[in-house]
Amino acid sequence: MSNHNSQIIPPEKFQEYSRYFVEEFIKKTEGYPSPGINLSFYPTRAAYETIPARAFAGPVYSEQQGDLFTIHICENRLKNIPSPVLQGWMEHETMRCIQRLQPEFAQFNFKKNIFPLMPVTGLAENHIRELVYSLEVGLRKYLATKTLIHMGGGFQQSHFHFFRISPIVEDRSNYQKVLPHLWTKALFLCRKFREFMPIYWLADKGVEFSQDLASYWWKVNDYLLPEDKAFLRELAGIPHRYPNAPYPDILIELFKKVKSQYLVPDKTAPKPPSPSPTLH
Repeated sequence: MSNHNSQIIPPEKFQEYSRYFVEEFIKKTEGYPSPGINLSFYPTRAAYETIPARAFAGPVYSEQQGDLFTIHICENRLKNIPSPVLQGWMEHETMRCIQRLQPEFAQFNFKKNIFPLMPVTGLAENHIRELVYSLEVGLRKYLATKTLIHMGGGFQQSHFHFFRISPIVEDRSNYQKVLPHLWTKALFLCRKFREFMPIYWLADKGVEFSQDLASYWWKVNDYLLPEDKAFLRELAGIPHRYPNAPYPDILIELFKKVKSQYLVPDKTAPKPPSPSPTLH
């Protein structure tokens, strides 16, 4: 990452900067639903993680109540954060809040859109729902990033996503464990898709610093087999091929790709193995 030592936010200014970035971004979002956003700060990780959802989500977590949102922020976990990273993070989080108020995102329905393509029940249905959830997260991150690039915030998004890349030691061994089990491998790769989708788009658009970002992501995930790397690239290219399609239609195309490659590759649906507990 480029040298941002001169742009490290002093701890005493962290809250001020965070509020400023959110307020300034909302001013630019004319034409979008205008969310009411409150920022809630926690000085320690222990205080922040009293709610399990926050512990699971990472150092920034948005909570919705009607048209109002609270963005919870763990200051301790964001010490010494460079200004472009915090700006990118706050803009991305705010854009994701705005998405939740846009009607098109509420049009997707699992039973209506996905179940007819994969009529399974019980544990298999839970498995497919979790997989589709990852596709949704990746697609929403892509759409948020696409909007942010249009608004001139691509540079900050590149630095935000670089900052968020956190190599997980267990990923390599987990991947080896799921290789023989296509359904579980699909779940693993769709979780990777969540991270990769916005990075792919930034690099595809040639945003400043995005090539370094993409290279680093592939380096961290160098254990993936060539065919699985190719799959992630193909999956990430799907939304670009349907730029004006309704949100549910793009999700359906993403799911069809996953289904044809991993869920029913030989046209006969195998029974899914129980997902490894290490993946949850």
